Amino acid sequence: MERIRHFFGDSKVSAITGQFTEQIVADLLVDVGFTSFPIPYKVLPRVKMELSNRLWTESKDLIFGELDALVSGPTSAVENLISTCPTHCINDDQLCAPAPFKIVVLEVKSTVVTLLSTLKEFKDKGRKQNLKDDAPSLWWLLQTLPEPLHKVLFLNGGQRSKNFILNGGNSTNTDESEAWHELRKAKVSIFYKQSFTLEWTTDLSNAVEMQANGIKTQASEIKTQASEIKTQASGIKLLQVAVQRLLDEKKP
Repeated sequence: MERIRHFFGDSKVSAITGQFTEQIVADLLVDVGFTSFPIPYKVLPRVKMELSNRLWTESKDLIFGELDALVSGPTSAVENLISTCPTHCINDDQLCAPAPFKIVVLEVKSTVVTLLSTLKEFKDKGRKQNLKDDAPSLWWLLQTLPEPLHKVLFLNGGQRSKNFILNGGNSTNTDESEAWHELRKAKVSIFYKQSFTLEWTTDLSNAVEMQANGIKTQASEIKTQASEIKTQASGIKLLQVAVQRLLDEKKP
């Protein structure tokens, strides 16, 4: 487990797995019926477009953040996305409303830990710029975007990410609970798509470790049972010998 954590904790490995995660999401978007916007490609090479995807403030001197993708598609594409990703949370009612086409702005995060880290980073920037504590985060994902843009967050990873999407608002982890409610208030719909990340591999490693421990426990129980059976067999044999002696003594 320590080797796995060390491996995925390496920044170079994280960058590669991040690109892999984006590619999985890109392929999914194409499969369900989305194309890049405003220039439609038959195949999205990756989620982040080659075009500049930066959102600026009105004064043009402050960047809200970079989009991972801007895509469009018919309402059926949204329906396909929902059915393809059963773990999701729709926080924007208009995302599913009938319309000639939908324009979706996307953000991709490999784990819920990465999501929380990004939120903290933007909040810290806001404090340094002397914004009020109750001011919204500078992250574009939590800002009000003009219609008809719909915000979607793809969260990957493992069971913790899935739990966050389905029930993060009731989490005992304060950071998770606050983040979940912030996303809901900002009308950010969240979808889960599993990929090869630290959360996922940790879940798998833990499952394998639990299974291995289970096998060890079973082996120990079998060994104990075998010892008990051996003891019982020895006792039965002694009893047989004793009975035989009694029978022999009673012979004329």
